[in-house]
Amino acid sequence: MFNLFSSWFEKLKRISGGLGVFHSFAFLFIFLPLLIIVYFAFDTSESTFIQNSEFINKGTSLSIFRSLFIAIVTVIFTFLLGYPFSYFVASIDSEKSKAFLMIFISSPLWSSFFVKLLGLRSFFDLLNGSPNSTYGIIYTIIGLIYVNLPIAILSFYNVVNNIPKNLINAAQDLGSSHFETFLKVILPYTREALVAVFFLVFIPSFTAITVSEFMNNESGSKMVGELLNNFVIVDNNSNIAKSRASFFTLFLATVMFLIYFLVKTLSKAFSKHKND
Repeated sequence: MFNLFSSWFEKLKRISGGLGVFHSFAFLFIFLPLLIIVYFAFDTSESTFIQNSEFINKGTSLSIFRSLFIAIVTVIFTFLLGYPFSYFVASIDSEKSKAFLMIFISSPLWSSFFVKLLGLRSFFDLLNGSPNSTYGIIYTIIGLIYVNLPIAILSFYNVVNNIPKNLINAAQDLGSSHFETFLKVILPYTREALVAVFFLVFIPSFTAITVSEFMNNESGSKMVGELLNNFVIVDNNSNIAKSRASFFTLFLATVMFLIYFLVKTLSKAFSKHKND
């Protein structure tokens, strides 16, 4: 099996030539699927472009704004919980204590995604005193925070732990308070990590399916991931369904790209303001 994989890998390297293996994988698993989605989104063989876009109605728009709200709230609380904790762990002198805390934090990542959600929902059912008692988007937000927090903490810790101590000590020796040191030294140093974790948490939260379906039993508060999933499941063999689902996927990708552009622009503006 290993020899077969090695020979296939070497063939791929020869075929890709100057592009490299990474570019070949990027083309096969990113750009090619995107081209297929664009093709079906604008396919008018069985439905017009306007008919494909009719799926974007008032109900869908509400789901998009609801998903944006849930994703942003999830990001905010993930930052508020994960960033200070990462800094606290990084400031500990004992390497053994650091290792123990990071193992403890990363332990949820070792278990099944579904098992974690099942345990969380069972915990709330026990608190509420009845089964299937989780109604409302608050439970979706809690579930998303619970799932994404360990990943965010690990990402923050890898950067915060590598901040040169002499920078922090120099800022404090020059009379900066702890808060000023955080704003002038720590925050700019971890800016890229903040942006990376933002998208690492925001995108899965915005398009969540399993968490929202499992944690929220309220039928009138579906997220866009659930809508798209249900739309495809109903009639996944129809070209009309494929065209409309592809158009909706392309629309969501455009929304996320605009958010990405906005966040990157704000991050660069913040960095430029700090440098000035």
